[in-house]
Amino acid sequence: LTFDAKGNGIHGRVYHIAQSSNGERLTRYRLALVPHLSYLRHRISQRIYQQFSVPKIVALVLEEHGILGDAYRFHLGATYPERDYCTQYDETDLHFIQRLCEEEGIHFHFQHSAHGHVLVFGDDQAVFPNIGQPTAYGHESDRVANEPLIK
Repeated sequence: LTFDAKGNGIHGRVYHIAQSSNGERLTRYRLALVPHLSYLRHRISQRIYQQFSVPKIVALVLEEHGILGDAYRFHLGATYPERDYCTQYDETDLHFIQRLCEEEGIHFHFQHSAHGHVLVFGDDQAVFPNIGQPTAYGHESDRVANEPLIK
């Protein structure tokens, strides 16, 4: 996928690809593009964390999966205390992170660039970037678009 001159686009990892339909000259393919974070759904763990804050626990889990400090950021206004005891029992690492963030009121989103995507955690709406023009949606359109278009 390419980014336009304004920097609009998405970045991710190909998770699934399948042949969709054959024509006389063209073949269609469907692919699923996902962020690195989605791979955390493939590991189920049981573990205990003691004397760690939620942001620290999240960072530890991310780094175990190779999502290093340059691939995520915390923009948090509040200070999060260390938890005496935090248990992950028979849940995926992705669900564990989601649960901890939900409990603390932390949301996350992705910022995309031509070089990758960064996972951004926040506890305030000010962390979201301003959105420019909306991307048009072209339902089942076979036309070649002259501008960004979601099909």
